[in-house]
Amino acid sequence: MHPECPGACPAPASDTGTDPFPCHSRGPTRPSHAPRPDSFPPTRTPRKITDTPEEKYRNLSYLFNYYLHQDWTIDGETLSDVFERNEALHELSRGIRQEAEILLKEGHDNQHLDDIFFGRWGAGYEPEADDYQTWHEVLREIIRFSERHIRHT
Repeated sequence: MHPECPGACPAPASDTGTDPFPCHSRGPTRPSHAPRPDSFPPTRTPRKITDTPEEKYRNLSYLFNYYLHQDWTIDGETLSDVFERNEALHELSRGIRQEAEILLKEGHDNQHLDDIFFGRWGAGYEPEADDYQTWHEVLREIIRFSERHIRHT
């Protein structure tokens, strides 16, 4: 066995061939009962079970984090004002619309949406600010405002 080799070395200590470590060129040995490496199922990257709301709804998260935060009235007195006055939202309108549609189709109740918008995204905007009763109404308005800007871009 070569003292420099890690683990079990199949070469005898007195081996004096031209290769200083002939054990390395032989490759690892496999016990006869072990499956051949090519018989294993192919490796796959594990799939994420779920994305966080921040990952799944990047554009909506951006809207709430940067425009509908606790001081949202700096950017407008209404949701419509916020959309009209901010060019960056015009560029994101397509993504915002798609994500709002997906969120509505998923059928979350108002409390779950509240948890996302307030709990995760730190929203300061509330549906009541524009006389809406639920987050579902707000999402429908976000879709409508987004569509207006998609047509103009």
